[in-house]
Amino acid sequence: MKTLYAAKPRRRIFAAVDYRIAVRLALAACLTLGVLATTACPTQDQLTSAAKASTELAHDCDLATDIIVSFYNNKVIDLAKKDALLTQLRKVAVNGQKFHGVLGELDKKYPEGSKMPESEVQFIRENWKIVSEPFWGLWTELNLFGGASAVKELRGDVDTIEKVLK
Repeated sequence: MKTLYAAKPRRRIFAAVDYRIAVRLALAACLTLGVLATTACPTQDQLTSAAKASTELAHDCDLATDIIVSFYNNKVIDLAKKDALLTQLRKVAVNGQKFHGVLGELDKKYPEGSKMPESEVQFIRENWKIVSEPFWGLWTELNLFGGASAVKELRGDVDTIEKVLK
């Protein structure tokens, strides 16, 4: 019984720390989004890197969901806040899946070594915007109460993709 009792306070501290990191990630993603409008064409290697990151996006959304639920269970956030955060996270996951599909189609259309026209690059950026905007909104909300760590893995994926799309 002593082991179970000791684990609860550690989990609460860990959840609060994770939450702060998640908020910071959301803010950084918002800043990166602003840079996307004025960037050059990504190379095939960069697109491959973005595709790998978009593959991880779904898994990392699941991890973030678990952390946000643990914030609620540990009374860090209330039910309404939990539901609002999970709604934004669902948008990131669903739109992220669509974005991954777009990258896959373009990878088939423009095999390695071929140059992708600027119109296709702009199409990728527009599709990424529908993923990143809800993420940065989520990040901002989480940062308000120190929960940015909930999406730290997502932040890594977002940063990778945004570097490619500069």
